[in-house]
Amino acid sequence: MKSRNVFTVLLAVWLFLLNMLPALAATEMEKQQKELDKAQHNVQVAEENKDKAKLKVAAAKESLGEIVAKLSRLQQDIDKLQKFLALYQTSSPSYILMAGMERCISFLENEGQTRFTTYTDLLTQARETISRCKGFELMGEEYKGKAAVYEIDKGKLVILPAPEVCTGSQLSHILREKYHLECEMADETHLIAMTSLMDEKEGFDRLAFALNETGKNAEIKSDNICLHWRADKEYYPRPVTRMTLRDAFTADSQEVKPADALGRISAEFIYRYPPGIPIIAPGEEVTEAVLDAVSDITDLIKVVF
Repeated sequence: MKSRNVFTVLLAVWLFLLNMLPALAATEMEKQQKELDKAQHNVQVAEENKDKAKLKVAAAKESLGEIVAKLSRLQQDIDKLQKFLALYQTSSPSYILMAGMERCISFLENEGQTRFTTYTDLLTQARETISRCKGFELMGEEYKGKAAVYEIDKGKLVILPAPEVCTGSQLSHILREKYHLECEMADETHLIAMTSLMDEKEGFDRLAFALNETGKNAEIKSDNICLHWRADKEYYPRPVTRMTLRDAFTADSQEVKPADALGRISAEFIYRYPPGIPIIAPGEEVTEAVLDAVSDITDLIKVVF
């Protein structure tokens, strides 16, 4: 009787479990389906994010390309602006300039004749003194008609140091640092000191003293210091125009060595100073004569592409 009751209970439990099994299976399948749906959703979101990331990268590349292009154009515009500023700009503020002109006119009307007479006497004496300074030559009347020297401006003291003493640039530095004299310009071979009727005897004497002190201990080997001013050299050859100045000046250009510039079109002015007249201008052909004329004043020539 007791065994029969146990069997009945077990049968009832088995029947209960058998009835519950579909429900449990359905619940498990629903759970798995939810996990599968979640996984698929995550995959879908990942794919969408991947596509969005690709779009963002593409947009970033496009934006970066535009920025680079704009910067490149901006740099070109800046270079062009600097080029034209160098041609047209002035460092002279108009009001100060006009006030200075008014003062100059008044000064010349009241004191001009007396000051010019004094200036001429001081300049003549200074040129005589400087011409005797050891180690230097002062360009004077004897140079007229030679080496493209057509006239002498006595107010410009063109001083040519002997190679054994110094270069023109070194002399300019010496005069500035040791003797507080500022010159107009200097290069490898010569120096220019500008004078005016406002200069006084003390200034001329200081220049002559500076030259004497600089060259007194030099051993000069050559009789003619100014060997670079060749009498047979054509310093201003007749130009051969190949383009308009505007077209050549605004064209794309590059700097090349003089030997590589032969036969090409110049994109720049090249001057010799004095007198400050261009040897070649933009649009003109770089000929053998031009190369000979500029060989000692430039290492590179800007030519049109």
